[in-house]
Amino acid sequence: MSRGLPKRPVLVVAAVILAVGLAVILSSFFREVAPRFTGDLEPLLRAGVLLFFIGAAYFLVALVSLFTLKPGSEEEDAPYVVDGVDTRIAFDLRDPATHVATSILILVGAAVLLTISFARPSDQATIRLVDTQAPRASDGTMASRADEASVDPLAYYARHGVVTDPGPHADLFDDLPDDVDGLVTTIQGLLLHVFWAEAQGVTLTEERRAEVAIRSVSDMLARIRELDDRPLGEPRDLDRRLVANCRDYSVLLTAMLRHRGTPARTRAGFGTYFAADECVDHWICEYWNSDEERWVMVDAQLDDLQVERLGIAFDPLDMPEGLFVTGGDAWLTCREGHADPAKFGIAEHRGMSFIRGNVGHDFWALNKVETMPWEGWGVPWKDEGALTPADLEFLDEVSQLTLEGNDAFAAVRALHEDDARLRPPAGWPAN
Repeated sequence: MSRGLPKRPVLVVAAVILAVGLAVILSSFFREVAPRFTGDLEPLLRAGVLLFFIGAAYFLVALVSLFTLKPGSEEEDAPYVVDGVDTRIAFDLRDPATHVATSILILVGAAVLLTISFARPSDQATIRLVDTQAPRASDGTMASRADEASVDPLAYYARHGVVTDPGPHADLFDDLPDDVDGLVTTIQGLLLHVFWAEAQGVTLTEERRAEVAIRSVSDMLARIRELDDRPLGEPRDLDRRLVANCRDYSVLLTAMLRHRGTPARTRAGFGTYFAADECVDHWICEYWNSDEERWVMVDAQLDDLQVERLGIAFDPLDMPEGLFVTGGDAWLTCREGHADPAKFGIAEHRGMSFIRGNVGHDFWALNKVETMPWEGWGVPWKDEGALTPADLEFLDEVSQLTLEGNDAFAAVRALHEDDARLRPPAGWPAN
């Protein structure tokens, strides 16, 4: 009488399951898990990966045993042995086929864990990547994670992200003006643009210039307080203002608007009004006008001096369409041959590679990941020579989504959370 499971059926089933399982699991691993294998894996996902490799190793050992081990004697309880060159190694493995079957069950368990992990909603990842502190609703109560993961873009943009949260300095926002004009005036009394300092009669030291590297609104406010501890509504002397760039003006206005529950977001792209026949690297802020049901573009950087020197003839608090070109708009326009890429950029940094970077910056800002102007990752920041036709098509898709307004909000959020080609690195932001 044979003992244990028959070898041939077990082998056939094992081969089929292993082939399919390896194809699915390894494909998922290299597409989804490997890019995040730096500490950004959820416990369930880690358990699934670990169990898979344990099961695979067990399966291989059992499968080898199935064909290389033979009974040491005719006795029922005799161990299986392997003939070595100079020795005989005894194994307490009396039924290799059963061990193969057991290892398959372990692999199936790993597949179940991985499937559950990949199928779970991404709202937890959304909170972790975007909001390190639980968001507050406009009435001051703590909003739930389910609310934050909502498909309502206005609710999403009315709450702080990790960059715009004022943190321990939130009290500075409590007595600010209620109107956008007043908020912009306040910001212009707090910040000094690094490229306009000389025109204002201020010579900056390298130490002061380094203030443009301050990322978060919380850290900006800490430095503003360090320079001058008066309420934000009191304009600072020029040499006591925080040195900033266009991104900082936009992020600070976004933070002030979100603090009072107004949907707001930063946008990255190019301004057409800084130099003749050029599109200069620039960031602005958008807020939702509920009465007119539209996003209003605001350039908080354009103070009286800049308006005069640049000959600005439009309202910086409600910019006409087309004066600011988002990264995605610039990319598609140039890809279609309707504009010269060499006219997009800043100083010597120009062309499609620079535009591509702003596709990423604008997309991430729409996901409340307000990067620094000089940082990026994924496809938008690939080396030019490493880009594939598939990468270019992907950038076309991303760019188009950034232009479709509130209707594309769910798709923008899903792409950010689910596609490793755009996902921020683990631990972002580090400072």
